Amino acid sequence: MLLVVALFLKARWSRIAEELAHVSVAGWCAIAGSALVIGALVRLVWVWTRGMTWTRAAGLVIVVPIAALTALTLVLLYATVDTSQPLVRIEVIKTALAVGAGAGAVGALLLAGRRQWTSELADRHAVHDAAERRITELYVKAADQLGSDKAPVRLAGLYALERLAQDNAGQRQTIVNLLCAYLRMPYGPPSGGHSHRNGLHRTLLAVRPRRHAPAVVTAPTAVESAVQEHEVRLAAQRLLADHARPHAPSGQPNDGFWADVDLDLTGAALVAFDFAYCSVRTATFSNAQFTGKANFKGVQFSGIAKFDEVRFIGAADFSNSQFADVAWFAGAEFAADARFREARFTSVGFSGAKFVADAVFKGIVFSGTAGFSEAQFARSVPNEIMEYLSSDLEHGEDD
Repeated sequence: MLLVVALFLKARWSRIAEELAHVSVAGWCAIAGSALVIGALVRLVWVWTRGMTWTRAAGLVIVVPIAALTALTLVLLYATVDTSQPLVRIEVIKTALAVGAGAGAVGALLLAGRRQWTSELADRHAVHDAAERRITELYVKAADQLGSDKAPVRLAGLYALERLAQDNAGQRQTIVNLLCAYLRMPYGPPSGGHSHRNGLHRTLLAVRPRRHAPAVVTAPTAVESAVQEHEVRLAAQRLLADHARPHAPSGQPNDGFWADVDLDLTGAALVAFDFAYCSVRTATFSNAQFTGKANFKGVQFSGIAKFDEVRFIGAADFSNSQFADVAWFAGAEFAADARFREARFTSVGFSGAKFVADAVFKGIVFSGTAGFSEAQFARSVPNEIMEYLSSDLEHGEDD
């Protein structure tokens, strides 16, 4: 429509241009006044439509300027064209109406496009809000399951959270935080040999009803509850480790890998913690206690790793691990063998650490500073750290 109007005006432009030279001062004043009136009308309509719905406001904003544009075109043509002849006046009116119709068509197209865009945006927001509500409902339900006094319900909550995090990348860190918070809760490993997986099997055999005996549902004993909680915590540990490994045991990429997560297991009681070949951003294990072997072989820490005041009751294996940022082992206690074979540190501090058994540092690499002040070795001091230990002693004597 605009193209038709443009061609129509172009066909008459030569005549209009000739007439413009004969426009009087009063004519130009009329044109300027008409423009000012149109501007005032647009401003007035804009103020009036602030409290209206979008559709009504858009209609007024489009209709009023179109009417004003038609009137301005009519005034302009009457001021520039000799309208003494009836046919000329008819042509002037046709031209003004054509301009108004073309502007109206463009406004209608813009309004239709705006409506379509608004409708699509509203649909997208509705879908997004529904998905967010669904995620929130699932999260709340799974979190409630973790607070159940029944171990199977807690396990169901763990795996529901895992599925939620796998399907929603934006929720992964939040769910990792929840799993870490669960592991930070006070806990004592079951005694009497039930700390191993077969302990649960033996306990369940002991309480299984005899054949043909009536089924009696009883509350679990303290030992049974401890063993069941032990299994739930092992499951939580496995979930964290399984999704922190970039590669599967076969060497293929792990589709369930959650990249760039932060762990906060401050003060947690961890049992048989297997975190081998995992990759995390930051990790905080300050004041944690590891019962059984703690396997950190081949782990990659891209951020700060804190193991200060940690107690390793079993063996601790950090062989081939990589610490891209600062690592703290100040005050850590290694009650069994500690292996740091071919580990790579950027900056590390073992100040006040205690090594009760063998400490293996063969092939270790320190690319930055390494501190071993007041570190205690119950057995021989590894040759690889002798120079760092001697340096700390010399600095201490200088002080």
